[in-house]
Amino acid sequence: MKILLVTFEFPPQIGGMENYYYNLIKHTKDVDYTVLTLPSKTASDFDKQQNFKIIRKKLLGNLIWPRWLKLYLLIKKTVKKEKIDLIFCSDYLRTKQTAEIVAKALNLKIIADIKLGDTDIGDCSGKPKVRFYDEFSDPIKRFELAPKNGESWNSVKERLSVFLEEIEAKYLGKNILIVGHGDSLWLFDGLIQESTNQELIDIIFKKKEYIKKGELRKIN
Repeated sequence: MKILLVTFEFPPQIGGMENYYYNLIKHTKDVDYTVLTLPSKTASDFDKQQNFKIIRKKLLGNLIWPRWLKLYLLIKKTVKKEKIDLIFCSDYLRTKQTAEIVAKALNLKIIADIKLGDTDIGDCSGKPKVRFYDEFSDPIKRFELAPKNGESWNSVKERLSVFLEEIEAKYLGKNILIVGHGDSLWLFDGLIQESTNQELIDIIFKKKEYIKKGELRKIN
């Protein structure tokens, strides 16, 4: 399987995110990684020592607005070269629109699936965030507890598990782009890596590696 990792943080820079991505690549078997990241004055010797491809480019433009257009074009070019077969997204309008931009550029099929939706916070939706965090002050309990008419994180994991089983059965060996939401992508990655609930919490609060808005991250 071929995987593209797009990141602003990668060795030889020093930091938690840099170490996470590097160790993820080094300890994942049967995956051909390509890394698209920023240039570094000290990267030449480091890159030569790796057994995976590293592409170093300036990812954001200065003269053209929006600045992320350059990154979009780089991703489009790289994803096309990596031969992505189809795109999955949640049924939310904003994720559909994001998926449509890439799909139109690459002439790919989009499959909207409700199981990729963000965590349903029920009656807390539209209310001040401070009230929600006061009610659920211990993050680890969010795996078991849910807001009224909403979901727990375990409930989200259950529907994502069904989604994973379905795509493995129908699209085995295919390269798939999933456009989703913070919680669903974070928990989906955890399912694949077989992370414990505590390890998932540590990704947010200790490692500070919760997926960012607009981030493209490869998982296997």
